[in-house]
Amino acid sequence: RNMAVALVEQGNYEQAVAQYQKAIDDTGKAFGPNHPQRARLMADLAVYQMSHANVQQACLQLQDAVGIMAKTIGSDHPDWAAANSHLADCYRLSGDFATAVKLLNASVATDTKALGQNHPEVAEDSALLGSVARDDRQFQIAERYYLHALEIDGKVLGPLHPKTQAIALQAALNYVAWQNPDQAEPLFELAVRGVLNDLTERSFYMSEGDRLRFLKTVPTVIPSYFLFAYTYPNRPGLIGK
Repeated sequence: RNMAVALVEQGNYEQAVAQYQKAIDDTGKAFGPNHPQRARLMADLAVYQMSHANVQQACLQLQDAVGIMAKTIGSDHPDWAAANSHLADCYRLSGDFATAVKLLNASVATDTKALGQNHPEVAEDSALLGSVARDDRQFQIAERYYLHALEIDGKVLGPLHPKTQAIALQAALNYVAWQNPDQAEPLFELAVRGVLNDLTERSFYMSEGDRLRFLKTVPTVIPSYFLFAYTYPNRPGLIGK
């Protein structure tokens, strides 16, 4: 697994997938096909495949992983909830919003019971529910989920944490889709401020993994903000700064 993670951080997709598959096969041979560690590796590989638009293959991996975890560690374990949430995201990307909501509600229940209602994993579940609602054009429902997630991560992780920034960006995009620029602008500002903080304050002591994550974040946050500014040119926002 460590070799696969290193290849992911280097951006070497094909070798990373091959290394993950080797780790899955080796774990299956050593402990059997239904071992929870094999399921965790399958879930890790699926999330990586989703990030490279290989949604169909990722969904199959996640279905197997969630099934194995349910039988071994149980559906009241946070690891099961994490894999289940990623499976829900697969259904969201496939347009099956009802199934995605059902799965995410189950993950919220497990994470809340196991970790507490103010844990970042609960925030991540809530943000995913927001994304499902936004894709289904239920912007008011999405707003509630995103703001709940922001409240948790803002208190627990801080406003400049990458997870907080990511949720702020998604909440801003929800307001843009809802044609509510007044609410979108401060959230864009939060997301951009986090990127600038990483660039000016953290760039000298970032790990290689953090540096690569930062380089993936910038092409998402900055163009989204400038597209917003172009759409609403009467709002100077951060452009002047």
